[in-house]
Amino acid sequence: MKPILIFLFIIFLFLQPLFAQRTDSLQKVIAAANKDVEEAKAINALASEYMRTDLAKAKTYLYNAISLSKQIGSEVQLSSAYVQLVSVHHNGGRSDSALIYLEKLKRLTLQPGNKDNKSILGNYYATAGLYYKKTGNLKQAITFIKKSVAIAEQDGNKTSIAGQLINLGNTYNLLGDYKSALLQQLRALKLFEEEKNLKGQSFCYQNISNSFIEMKQFKNALSYALKSLEIKKSINDTRGICTAEMGLGQIYNGLGKYAEALTHYSNAMTIASNLKLTSEQAKINYNIAKTYIEKKDSINAVSYLNKSRQMAEQLGDSSITSSVQLELTALQTKKQSLPLSEKTLLSSIEKMQRSGQLPKEAVGYQRIAEIFAANQQYDKALEYTKKFYDYRDSINNNELLMQVKKIEEQYNLDKKEKEIAILKKDQLLQQAQIEKQKLYQTGGAVFLVLMVFIAILIINRYRTVQKNRQLLAMEKMRNGIARDLHDDIGSTLTSINILSKVMLQETSRNNSVQTQNLLKIKEHSSSIMDSMSDIVWAINPHNDTVEKVIFKMKEFASEVLDPLNIAFNFLVEGDFSQARLTLDKRKDLYLIFKEAVNNAAKYSNCDKVNIILKHAEGNINLQVNDNGCGFDEQKVKYGNGVRNIRERAKNMLASLTYNTSSGNGTDIQLSIPLT
Repeated sequence: MKPILIFLFIIFLFLQPLFAQRTDSLQKVIAAANKDVEEAKAINALASEYMRTDLAKAKTYLYNAISLSKQIGSEVQLSSAYVQLVSVHHNGGRSDSALIYLEKLKRLTLQPGNKDNKSILGNYYATAGLYYKKTGNLKQAITFIKKSVAIAEQDGNKTSIAGQLINLGNTYNLLGDYKSALLQQLRALKLFEEEKNLKGQSFCYQNISNSFIEMKQFKNALSYALKSLEIKKSINDTRGICTAEMGLGQIYNGLGKYAEALTHYSNAMTIASNLKLTSEQAKINYNIAKTYIEKKDSINAVSYLNKSRQMAEQLGDSSITSSVQLELTALQTKKQSLPLSEKTLLSSIEKMQRSGQLPKEAVGYQRIAEIFAANQQYDKALEYTKKFYDYRDSINNNELLMQVKKIEEQYNLDKKEKEIAILKKDQLLQQAQIEKQKLYQTGGAVFLVLMVFIAILIINRYRTVQKNRQLLAMEKMRNGIARDLHDDIGSTLTSINILSKVMLQETSRNNSVQTQNLLKIKEHSSSIMDSMSDIVWAINPHNDTVEKVIFKMKEFASEVLDPLNIAFNFLVEGDFSQARLTLDKRKDLYLIFKEAVNNAAKYSNCDKVNIILKHAEGNINLQVNDNGCGFDEQKVKYGNGVRNIRERAKNMLASLTYNTSSGNGTDIQLSIPLT
């Protein structure tokens, strides 16, 4: 099995050093248009080429890869495209879209035949691990990344194994387990050296440098960071250069060379801005702020912290958000607001504890201690200083903890061997007790038989009632399906039949008429396929919950609006876990939403769509508005789409409001009663 590479740096590990030569060869494969797996692979690989230079172009190639992969039935290549789209959307600050594609990747692993597919499973585990790591959920991230390492080791490909070890080492580094982090990075470095993979070696040098930075060993970190930067420049890895420049900024800040630090941060920010890497910009702004804190320049520090927080909140990165809040509180504290500041800082520390960020917990206690010391409350300062040293000591004594862990494991092994010997003796005693228990079991068995007989009578009665109810519900469902097929598809099929006859009669007379009729047949056929898909989805019992409807709506909005570069915001308010809709209402709600989004995408010329779904006061309220051209209701005659929306709303006994005028966009509001 040939592994599918994970995220930006893992995907790049198999590529040739020269970008131009690589893209030319991939373009030749795509130009052949064989519509096969090799073409899908080439499109995915070309997308990964542009991931570090042109995200918009990479995104276009990935949508093409998805379309072709579905067409030829290659779920492995489809999973590879989903992996890269998670990264594109997350780095671009669109965490909702990233989560949608992560969920698509998860569902792909659950399909029959894919549960044992190592390529697809490895893609999902590694992608989920990196997503949760980037959003600050380190404990959840480590679980997925370990699974991805295990799958890579089963496959035996050294490059794939090394890529996953890098992810594992980085996560250990954020957890404060620097010894484990260094061990994983050194293992990866050895594999990359064996494979003579320069790009992989540059990643390892950078990550080893990051571990030394966290341990405040900046001189050791500097040598590895410079090695990494040298390789990345030689292979023209633009995004890698951004990461290396940011690492050098942290090192020079730790060495007290603030001017050099700000220069390297500026270099990194230029690259991140050009590539539109929101996640990297958030980190760089945070590090610049920390440099200004060291320089006692609180005005610039607060400015950059606010920039970082805004981007981190956009990304959903709780790790950076908590760190920024901690530093802002420490900078802005006044004597009269000490209790409130203490509470705010402890709240940030609690978030770090939940995600396992031990090093940042220590910094949090240090900041609280500094605040109380500055305000001459030395008892409180001493209390939090002690906590800071306790956490720092626990971070710096990982080697001792590892030794204790080995002794503990050996002890547990010996203990298990003794338990096995004791268990054999217990088995002899249990044999004697079994004979005694048989007498009690006989009496119990008689009682159980009676209870089972009574239970069977009750269950049979219940099944009979339920069966009758199900037969009635099924009959109603069958009638509904027949009606939908007749109403939605019957008329379209009739049109196709008539057009076909007309085309046959006029073929010899007018070729343009034939072409127009063929186009109409194509359009009607597509309409049939869409209608069938919606009907099948609506009657599937697995989609009965409102949560499934919401996900379907998000998925549809992403598939329609993202390729058109229309930004959208999907806001869900209220608790939908107890909300229930009938099959008809569920179907009509989705089809009204679908028609509204389609109208916005096709006719409004908008660049932004806002969607709000709210559960409150016994109603489900849907609002879809765009900033497009709108239309004058007095001058524009309603088409089938608007008529369908009004008819479906009427069937649900729902209230529907259209607010639109020329040049002011369109706002659709629907309120559905649940009773």
